[in-house]
Amino acid sequence: MHTKPAEVSFLRRPAAPLVLLAALFVAVSGFIHVQQWLQIYSKVPVSVPGSVVVRVGFLVNAAASMVLASSLVVTMFKWRHLAPFAVAAALAFEASALAVLIVSRVGNVFGWMESGWTNGANLTRAAEIGAMATLGLVAAVTTVLRDSRSPEAAPALVPR
Repeated sequence: MHTKPAEVSFLRRPAAPLVLLAALFVAVSGFIHVQQWLQIYSKVPVSVPGSVVVRVGFLVNAAASMVLASSLVVTMFKWRHLAPFAVAAALAFEASALAVLIVSRVGNVFGWMESGWTNGANLTRAAEIGAMATLGLVAAVTTVLRDSRSPEAAPALVPR
C-alpha cells in the first residue's frame, strides 16, 4: 500500500500567519483606494492635469490589490510553488504604489500633483508600508527556513 506523506498543516507553516497579514495589508490598501476614489477622486474633472492618474489609477490599484491579496492567500493553500512569485509581485506592486504616492506629494506623476498628506494618504501609506514590511519578513523567513533545510547547510548544523 502506497501512502502519501503527511503535509504540514496550514497553521504549522511558519510563514502562513505572515502571508495572511500581508494579504490583509494589501487588501486594505486597495479598499482605501476605492473609498478615496468614491469620496474624492471620481469627481476630479478630466480637464485637470494628470487626472487620469487618480480617476483610473485608483481603480486599477484597487483591482490589482484584490488580485494580489487573493493570490497570496490561494498560494498558501494550493499551488505553493507559485507563492514566491505572488510575494514578489505583491512586494513590487506595493513599493511602486508607495513611490507614486510619495512622488505625487513632492513632484508630479504624469501631471498629477497634490500638496500635503490627507488622512486617506496617511492610511494608504501605512497600509503599503505594512504590506512591504510583512512581505519582506515572509521572504526572509522562508529563505532562512529553506536554507536551513538544504543539504549543503546540514554539515554546518550537525557537530562532528
